[in-house]
Amino acid sequence: MAMVNARIDDDLKARVDAVLQRRNITVTQNMTDLYRYIDQHEQSPFLPAPRPHTAGEVVAKCCSDLMNIRDALLLIRGHTERQAGWGEMASLYQLFTRSRLALADGLCWLHSAPALPFTVDRLLLPLAQAQAQIAECDIAMGGGSRDALMLTGESEQHLSTAIASLDELVSNLCQKAGLLRRQIPVVQEEQRADGEFCSVITAAAAFEHADVIVLLRPDLLRLLTPRLKEAIPCPQLAGWGPGVDINSGYNTFISAPADSAPRNATSAFARAASGGAMGICGLLFIQGETRIHYWPQKEAGTDVVTRDRLAEVVCEKMDSLIRKILQGAVTEKGE
Repeated sequence: MAMVNARIDDDLKARVDAVLQRRNITVTQNMTDLYRYIDQHEQSPFLPAPRPHTAGEVVAKCCSDLMNIRDALLLIRGHTERQAGWGEMASLYQLFTRSRLALADGLCWLHSAPALPFTVDRLLLPLAQAQAQIAECDIAMGGGSRDALMLTGESEQHLSTAIASLDELVSNLCQKAGLLRRQIPVVQEEQRADGEFCSVITAAAAFEHADVIVLLRPDLLRLLTPRLKEAIPCPQLAGWGPGVDINSGYNTFISAPADSAPRNATSAFARAASGGAMGICGLLFIQGETRIHYWPQKEAGTDVVTRDRLAEVVCEKMDSLIRKILQGAVTEKGE
């Protein structure tokens, strides 16, 4: 764990420490929340971003705020699934509330404008529908009350349903606003599978191996990328062995002794300099994309993943792993 040292006025520190103590919040937790906010928003909460000046810029900011709201809700749901404590849930709810306030600021600008371009005006109804779903999510969380925020049973299902509807609305809004322009790799697709957090494409290859491309959802990049800064495990498939892609330019694989098979990113990097044969330790995402070569293994058993199911199975495994990372449930990044 990293240490943060700062010089601060003694009287100011004493007053703030007293406030935090009354609220049952530690200095470490408060600093962690600050760093998470800056990581999420790429700005300090004390230095407001420059206000946009055109309707198109305001809509883009509203869509960005909606993604922040949706991302906070996804984290809340994930932490609920692993039964996180009150402190973590309260911190995420605060992030949710701050993002709602930012959205309200942009909507006030739009509603006070004397006239709006047609391309912006047509987005007001979807924006209103998104607000309705956000309100549903807040109701499921009991408005942030201590007891209701620890979701169980019916309220957890209510939240999941509302998040799913909001997620679809946000994705469609961002598409219409032109925020999600990603160039899909130019490959001859064999299969494609779309999951909750990623899409997986299997591409036709010149040899017997299969080329697999994993793409994070572009509207989730801000949420996922900071949590995927280190290598994550390469999905292991029955009947297939992952191979090194040395020509893609993605730095997808980490070299390590083939007989060591390290189970987490720290071990992988530590062993990488030791030389020896190339072994697969983990995947690195570059701008939301990573690539894997899978080679068929002739000595495989009976439960072999067939080639026509590669995309589907890799997508399921990647979605499961990313969900655990968002829950904060993955410490040793092994499957």
